[in-house]
Amino acid sequence: VGTIGGDYNDEQVLALLSVDDQKVMVGDCVAEYRKYCENQPALAQCMTIRHAQDTAQMFTDAGYKAEAVHGQMAHQDVQEALARLESGETKIVCYAQLLGEGVDIPNVVAMFFLKVTKSLVTWVQACGRVQRRAENKPVAYIFDHFGNANNEFYGHKMGHPSDDRDIIGIIADSLKAKKKASEASEPVYIRCLGCDTAHGSRLKLCPKCGYDRFEAQEKEKEQQRIEGELKEYERNQDIVRIRKEIATLSSYEDYQAYAKLKGYKSGWAYHAWKNSWKSKKTNGQASGA
Repeated sequence: VGTIGGDYNDEQVLALLSVDDQKVMVGDCVAEYRKYCENQPALAQCMTIRHAQDTAQMFTDAGYKAEAVHGQMAHQDVQEALARLESGETKIVCYAQLLGEGVDIPNVVAMFFLKVTKSLVTWVQACGRVQRRAENKPVAYIFDHFGNANNEFYGHKMGHPSDDRDIIGIIADSLKAKKKASEASEPVYIRCLGCDTAHGSRLKLCPKCGYDRFEAQEKEKEQQRIEGELKEYERNQDIVRIRKEIATLSSYEDYQAYAKLKGYKSGWAYHAWKNSWKSKKTNGQASGA
């Protein structure tokens, strides 16, 4: 399965689910819901919009009020669905491409993780949806149908939802691991574009002809001339006229009268006069005050 945005390609995972001999997902979410937390508010994180809709239909067919929400829906429609979940009118909301960080639905009792992930952040955030405390909520259920708890995130096990973790430190380690992997994938030898001789990829200059590939790369980034003609910029004539009028003002009283005429705020006259005086002084046209 390929990777998109640092996580598994959901469409490819779904394709595996459609093949009978692929043991990708374990268990039946509807059966688990009926056994452990029937008629309690629940969320189901799905892989795609279609997956969320199909999962909601499964719960509906089993006699439970379920809805699907996703990232292409209007924000108001999503909020209304979540409100129905909170009120008890809806029992299960199945979502995809939605409900990132910051979502707070404390009365939700169960989370069905119907998505395989190698992102620790995705795992922790989804589990956190049901770990918030609320009245009449002694326990929370997390159904990990893909065994994500046993997956590794750059050497760190995803682990139990209640494990204490140094998230910042783990992410920092993952960035170092990514950099190391990237460096390891760099070719040992490359061909010189100047003489076609193979040499070490870390060398700045070709040992045979002296070709500087880094300098060549920089030249490629330089701006190129684009065919065309420049046109005169259309200045706002009103602004030009006002600037000419202001240029004729000299005393503070002139600025006050002009501000009153134009309906400007009282502070405009002072600041305009002050700036004008400073400008004249800088140009040697005023001796001081």
